[in-house]
Amino acid sequence: MDNYGKMFEELPKGSISEQIIERITDAIIRGELKPGDKIPTEVEFSENLGVGRNTVREATKILVAFGVLEIRRSEGTFVVKNFNNKMLDSMVYGVLLAGKGMEELLELKISILRSILYLAIKKADENDIKILSEKQKNMEEAVEKYSDDIEKLYTANQDFHRCLAEICHNPIVNELNNIILKMSKYSRLKGLETSIKNNSLNKVSETTNNLLNVVKSRDINKIDDVVNNVYKLWNEIVL
Repeated sequence: MDNYGKMFEELPKGSISEQIIERITDAIIRGELKPGDKIPTEVEFSENLGVGRNTVREATKILVAFGVLEIRRSEGTFVVKNFNNKMLDSMVYGVLLAGKGMEELLELKISILRSILYLAIKKADENDIKILSEKQKNMEEAVEKYSDDIEKLYTANQDFHRCLAEICHNPIVNELNNIILKMSKYSRLKGLETSIKNNSLNKVSETTNNLLNVVKSRDINKIDDVVNNVYKLWNEIVL
């Protein structure tokens, strides 16, 4: 029992299953439960907290659905060892269901983009920049060859922004960027559709080219100008 720290302290009033989820989460944050560790059994939770086993089972099922825990038959329930895409899904749904509008989402995208550019300038090597340049070239070719194909344009644009995050060499930033890309798919498609109607797709490829050039320049002082221009463009074609 002592091995689990505060996990078995008396529960306050409120939703029992939510509190069990919080206890397990806090234990992971404190390092009492590490990736790959087995969590207490339903019986242990039930006896030490004075709650029903069904309540414990409900809490663990939610964390399994979130990708935090995994059930191994005949062995028990364990903290996952590696990142699971289910974790992204729960975050995405949480933001989407909060009812926030496109303006808030755009502000979030811009904030993350600023950080991504800073890290890319600091950490990208010449091979990274070469790969990013190829993604930019693909974006320009998509605008030239598939100016009426939203899906191909979207894919080329997404590939560029995914690559931009990858060359930061920071797994956390990369996963945050994947969340943003997932949440903003509708707004990106809408923006591309508007650009096609207005015959202004060249502005989209110019934007990715400007982002590439900032990374090439290795000048963090240029970040604000290019990010402000990105915000201005997407504010025009999306909002």
